[in-house]
Amino acid sequence: MLEAKVDAEKNEREKLQKKLDEREEADRKTEAAIRVEALKAMGFTAEDAEDLSQVPDSIYKKLTAFKSQAAVADLFKEIGHGERGEDTAEGQIVKIAKEIRKADPKLSEEEAEAEAWERHPELYERHLNETKVQ
Repeated sequence: MLEAKVDAEKNEREKLQKKLDEREEADRKTEAAIRVEALKAMGFTAEDAEDLSQVPDSIYKKLTAFKSQAAVADLFKEIGHGERGEDTAEGQIVKIAKEIRKADPKLSEEEAEAEAWERHPELYERHLNETKVQ
């Protein structure tokens, strides 16, 4: 009787361990899938993201931190590169060019921007100052 009870408890422990192992495997797969999607969102190819999702946590955290920093840093920006934000001369030209294209839809985007630059030489001067290499 005691032996049967020990066997039953052993079987129960084995079942619970198997469920725990299955749960941990499912969690690992879910974490890997989340990592893959995060890496793809950062610009990695699907293949690279799949490979990188398997690296140890410490390396993964550093990799994502570096990638995030590079995305917001000016490190890879071309020298003299102008921003196209609305508050820049180029951004204003883009806005004006859109209005020009509304009035004359047969113009290409480039033609409308050229027309905007011609109409607003003061913005061209400002653009040169904004993109000047210091």
